[in-house]
Amino acid sequence: MLFLIGFGASIASGKTCDILATDFRGYYASGLIAREAGLAAVYDPQLQAESQATLYLDCPDGTARPALVRVMVPYLPIFVLLFLPLPAMDFSASYIAWSLVNLVIFILYLYRFSIALHIRMDSLRLFQWALCFALLANLTLGQINVLLVILLGEFVLAFRRDKPLWGGAWLAGLLLKPNLLILLLPGLLISRRWKASLGFGVSAALLLGISLLLAGKDGLQAWLAVVRSFAEPSFNSIPNMMNARALAYHIGQVLPTWVAWLAAVAVTAITALLVLARWTGSNLRDRFLWLMLATLAGTFVVAWHSNLYLWMILVPFLFTLDSESQLPMIYVAFWAFGPAVVYYLVYLFNPALAHPVLGMAMLVANIVLVVHSTRRLKCDPNE
Repeated sequence: MLFLIGFGASIASGKTCDILATDFRGYYASGLIAREAGLAAVYDPQLQAESQATLYLDCPDGTARPALVRVMVPYLPIFVLLFLPLPAMDFSASYIAWSLVNLVIFILYLYRFSIALHIRMDSLRLFQWALCFALLANLTLGQINVLLVILLGEFVLAFRRDKPLWGGAWLAGLLLKPNLLILLLPGLLISRRWKASLGFGVSAALLLGISLLLAGKDGLQAWLAVVRSFAEPSFNSIPNMMNARALAYHIGQVLPTWVAWLAAVAVTAITALLVLARWTGSNLRDRFLWLMLATLAGTFVVAWHSNLYLWMILVPFLFTLDSESQLPMIYVAFWAFGPAVVYYLVYLFNPALAHPVLGMAMLVANIVLVVHSTRRLKCDPNE
C-alpha cells in the first residue's frame, strides 16, 4: 500500500514518467517492426533504436517523454506474435490498455488459482497480495510477466491433478524467459518426473520449431545474439538485480574481485543444493507450493539475470499459503511494507542507492524464503 501511494503520487507529479513503459516500448516497436519488416528484423538493434526513438509517452503533467533507454526484446519469435496487435492504437493509449489488461488478468488469475485449489476467497487479502511492489513494477515498465504467472500456475495445478505431461507442456512456456528454468528443469529430472520432462521437451521443440518457421535460421541466430547481450558484464541493470551476480558486483566495489566472486559462487552453490535436495522427496504433491516457492526464490538468487519485478510470479503461491494460514506473518508484513520502506528510506538519503539497496534487500528475502521453504519440506512428517 505504501508503494501504491508513492507510485500514484509520483505518476501524478510526472516524476516517474521517464521510466514508464520502458519495456513496453520494446514490445510496441517489435510489433511495428514485425509488421513492416518481418519477425527476424525485431532483433536488429538499429531498427529497434530508430523505432523506439519515435515513441513518446503522454504524461500526466502534459509533456510527452521519450525513452531514457532503448531496450531489446530477447523473446523467441513465437512470443513476439503477442505484440502484433499493439500498434493498432497510438503508443500512449496502447500502453494504458496493455497495463489495464495485465492488471485484470492478474487479479482474475489469482481468483482462478485459489478456486482451483479450493481456497476460500478473501477480497481484502486478495487486494493486499495483488497490489504490491512487484505488480506496480511490472505495470510501470509494461512488462509481460503476467503470462509467466499463468504458465507457472497451470504447471502447479496440472501437477496437483496428476497430469504431469500437461504440466511439462505449460512449463515449456517459460522459454519466454528461460533463466527461470535453471532449477526447475534439474528438479524435474532429479525427481524422475519423466512425463513432465517429456511434456516440456515436446512443447519446447514445438515452440522452437514454430519460431524457426516464423523467423528463419537468421532470425533465430539474431535472437540468440540478443539473449547473449543480456548476459554481458556491461548490462545496465546488474547493480539493481536481486541475485548473486549483483552481490558480486557490489562486493567488488570495496573488495578484490576474486573475493566478490568467491562469495557469489558460494551463495549460488549453497542455494542450488538446498533447493534441488528437496526435489528428491517422495511425497511432493501436497507440499508442492512450498517446493515452488523454494525453487523460484532460489532461481532468483542463482540466475544470471534476475530483476526485481520477477517477484510477481510468487504471488499465487504466497497468496494461497497465506489464505491457508501457513505463511508466517513476517513474510506477509515484508511483502506489504518491506520494499516500500527500504526503497523510500534509502531514497531520502541517496536516491542513486535506492534501487541497488532494494535489490540486495530482496536477495536476502529470497535466501530467507529458500531456507524457510526447504525447512518446511524437510520437516514434513510424511518424509
